[in-house]
Amino acid sequence: MAKLNHKIKLKSRVVQKVVSLTEMEEDLEAKGYEVNKESLRSRSRVRKTIKDIEEGQDRVAKMALDDESDDGDELMQDDKLAAKEGQERGRAKKRLRD
Repeated sequence: MAKLNHKIKLKSRVVQKVVSLTEMEEDLEAKGYEVNKESLRSRSRVRKTIKDIEEGQDRVAKMALDDESDDGDELMQDDKLAAKEGQERGRAKKRLRD
């Protein structure tokens, strides 16, 4: 059992490898990616927290809800149009309750 615990403990550790920016740029270029070095430097300095990401998602959701293309019009009640569509769909007869 001790050997098993040792293996579990070994695999549960996180090895953090801090890579320098120049090393990362060289690695990406070696893989064939075009690197915008100024953009990459500015991204490495600014850290986004979960709070920042969630605020952005909330802002996008709020913008979608406040979209002005939807004027808040209510459903249109047109009996002639409803009858025409009902006939096209094969629902011309209204169901009556007994």
